[in-house]
Amino acid sequence: MDDELVFKWYPKPRNYVREAREHGLQRTPARTHPLASTPKATGVTTNGTTSKPSTAPKPDQTTPQTVTKKTATFVDPLLAMADTAEYPSMPPSFKTPLRKIDGMLTKEELVGPWNIKKEAILTQYTTTEKMTFSSSFLPGEEKVAPIVTARSASVAGKIQSRLESLEQLDNVEVGTVKEVLNLTQQEYIARLDQLHHKLQAAWRDDQRVTALKIAIQLAKLLSDTAPLSFYPSKFVLITEVLETFGQLVHDRIQEKAESGHNDNQNLEFAKETCRNWFFKVASVRELLPRIYIEISLMRCVRFVEPRAADGEMIQRFVKMIRGIGDHLVASYVRCYLARMIGQLAPEMTHQLGFLLEDFANLTAQVRPEVLERSTKAEKFDVSSYWLLHQPALEWITESYGKEMGEQGLETVFSLADKSRNCKGLLLNCALTSFDPLLVTKNPIRICGLIQQNIQEFFPTYMLCRNFGLCLLNGDNDQKERKKVLNEIFPLIIAQKNSTRYISAVEVWTEYAAKFFTAKEVNRILADIIDHLTPDRAYHNCPSALLRILERIVRHLRSFVVLLSMDKFMPFMDMLQQDEVRLKAAKVLLEAFGKYERDDNMDVVVVDGVLFASKILHDSITSLSSQDEKRNAAEVIRGFLRKVDFGLDFEQQLNFYAECRSTFSNLDDVAEYLVRAVNHLAMSVHRIQHGHHTRKTASFVRACIAFNFITIPSLSDVPSQLNLYLESAQVALCNNCLSQADAMIKAAIQLFNATKNELEVYATKLRPASRIAGEFGSQLLSLLLVVPDPPEQGILYLMRGVINTLSSCEDTVRRNLQVQLLAFLSAALQEDYLYHIDGIDSNDRLYGPDPNFFQEIDDISSSILTDLMSTLLCFQKSRQFPQAVKLALDILDTLFAHADLGRSVPVLEVLLEVLRHHGNSCEPKRFQQLKSFVQVRKQTDSIFSTVRID
Repeated sequence: MDDELVFKWYPKPRNYVREAREHGLQRTPARTHPLASTPKATGVTTNGTTSKPSTAPKPDQTTPQTVTKKTATFVDPLLAMADTAEYPSMPPSFKTPLRKIDGMLTKEELVGPWNIKKEAILTQYTTTEKMTFSSSFLPGEEKVAPIVTARSASVAGKIQSRLESLEQLDNVEVGTVKEVLNLTQQEYIARLDQLHHKLQAAWRDDQRVTALKIAIQLAKLLSDTAPLSFYPSKFVLITEVLETFGQLVHDRIQEKAESGHNDNQNLEFAKETCRNWFFKVASVRELLPRIYIEISLMRCVRFVEPRAADGEMIQRFVKMIRGIGDHLVASYVRCYLARMIGQLAPEMTHQLGFLLEDFANLTAQVRPEVLERSTKAEKFDVSSYWLLHQPALEWITESYGKEMGEQGLETVFSLADKSRNCKGLLLNCALTSFDPLLVTKNPIRICGLIQQNIQEFFPTYMLCRNFGLCLLNGDNDQKERKKVLNEIFPLIIAQKNSTRYISAVEVWTEYAAKFFTAKEVNRILADIIDHLTPDRAYHNCPSALLRILERIVRHLRSFVVLLSMDKFMPFMDMLQQDEVRLKAAKVLLEAFGKYERDDNMDVVVVDGVLFASKILHDSITSLSSQDEKRNAAEVIRGFLRKVDFGLDFEQQLNFYAECRSTFSNLDDVAEYLVRAVNHLAMSVHRIQHGHHTRKTASFVRACIAFNFITIPSLSDVPSQLNLYLESAQVALCNNCLSQADAMIKAAIQLFNATKNELEVYATKLRPASRIAGEFGSQLLSLLLVVPDPPEQGILYLMRGVINTLSSCEDTVRRNLQVQLLAFLSAALQEDYLYHIDGIDSNDRLYGPDPNFFQEIDDISSSILTDLMSTLLCFQKSRQFPQAVKLALDILDTLFAHADLGRSVPVLEVLLEVLRHHGNSCEPKRFQQLKSFVQVRKQTDSIFSTVRID
């Protein structure tokens, strides 16, 4: 390369006002709202067929392409409403309806509520006691008949084999059952899973009777209620296996009914098979397994008699269940029957009332002293025993209530009123299963039923809690609410157990906060303090106390009202564990940011919430994750955004200064404070209309000084650079030139010190070169309006930028040099594109000074020469991708800011590089350049000489 090679930069003279007038687009009102729904275009539906629009769109309408769910790669927010209409929110399996058989509901429509109930039961009812598992199919001990396939056996052989299996069915409990003792809960469940798999395997191997025997033995396990605490979960696990068995039998019969071409003959075969299955089940001697297996096969009855699942059959099951002596076992058999009725004959759910009536009548015969002796052997109290019935009774009452509504609720209330031992249990099931709006129509009656329950074994606190939950969703008048509170709260106060007391009182605290004033809430808080302070019982229920706090602030909302309650702070003092205090601080801060009004700034409130913010801040340590820091900062910023002292700007600045010292560990908060102080300074500027008095000018300088001290405390360099420039802009707007110069110098010095360390702060989407480029662009845009200090010479601050380039990474240096060319072209214009009121920029400061123009001309030509030399070096060393990228960057700046008529030598070198390597190295940008040149050739004669191909 020739060392004497020099390229001259010729800036293009610009008249920004004329350009805006000639090339600016005229604004026109929009005819439609951009977020309004638009008509759907013809598209492909989910089943692959083509859909046609009902009306053809007008020519000037834009109709979006309908994207199928299977091929869509993103969700267009503008089409969200229309998209929802086309694809309703539902599980994928619901979009293609399954074929219904004789009016039966599909499985997917039924399993949802039970699955939720099932998971709750399995989570709540567990045990640590050892259990016994009985079966003749335990690993290593099962006796499986030899597999007989259709191909290898004759019909006579298959019949003989099945007859032998039927004879073995009577021997299920005679000498063949093995017991495994001392099983843990996990081991017991594992044995159930093993038998579940064995049942399915036996069915696949055409061992139907073996599968039936496994189902019978599993059903027999439900006769053993020990341990009591695990029985509801045992019921769920075993009935899942019975469901599988019933479905297998049904599918088998359905297959026979649909096979072949002779429909009548196929239906006869299906009927015969179905009868055979019920005959097999009828041969089971014990009542409990026979009932469970028959109920699991209810779905098959339709093959024999389509309406047999109705009326008579249900009544037969109801009467059979009366013969079960154990009340707990009988309750869960009723639950299983209710499930199957809901699945197979939902129109017959009114008959579930007989199940509830049987439960009430039979439990009334229980003698409490006998029950107490039997449960004592299991180390169970009577109250806990009745609670074991609750999942089964809840499912029955819930199914009954969906069909019967208010009439069903009245039935349950009547049974509860007349019953002796299960008044509270039936009432509780009604409270948890029926619609709260129905339950709360007569709250005074429910108060009476709860008061009658005091002498029974069912826990009163649970009734109070669930009644309160219903009232929270009810629609009663204020007079009724007051009477209910006065009648129920004494029952809660009477609870001596702190756990039971807090469980009920947390709901009624929300009730008082939602429907009454702070006076009633304060009374309840006083009672909570009186109950939990002795023996420091509040240490045992921190989560409940936290929930009470959440419910209070959710409804009272005003922190002035909260802090006016004399019992609120003593209540907060009970939250003594560090983790709970931290969560309480988050609750208060989130509520303050969400509910507190900006025009209601009380100093006491601000100090209280600031103290909560300090608790949250102090929980952040060097070991805290970035997510924890980010969440804490977001909550604290929400509080700071709400604090507004109006026109008392000095108090606002003092508050920010206090926050700076309080939240020193959170960079996001410090960054927010800098921006908030900048906003404060601009608020004063707006009020003064840009003409400061001595007092306001002093205040603005104090704001800039606050930022100058705060910004270096940040650890994130890109944030520091941005805040320095933002604060410099605020200083310029307020005519604080010395403060603006100090901010810009600090930014340049920081960039110079850290320019080779930006990789630490880089991300995949924002590499170090982009960080440097963004900073350079913002800095140069600001420097355009900053006048040179008289004592420092021409372009003093810009020279500081140039001095940093020599030690920059090559890519960063080249990008900044290209930006400098654009900046220097703008700096040479007679009138700059923008100005700041009250600030004389260099265009006015220097005017037509030839020294100023010559200085800029020398600097720009030097930068261009350096860039072109680098370009030629890339070309000589065959680094064509780097050469093409640099050539495109220079050419973009040349087209926008240079006089092309005088820049032919530079243009020729750049185009030469692009003609040979542009399309291979940067195809996208190269094609864009070609399109740009073709368009400009039509309007600008200079481009007629530009040849790229």
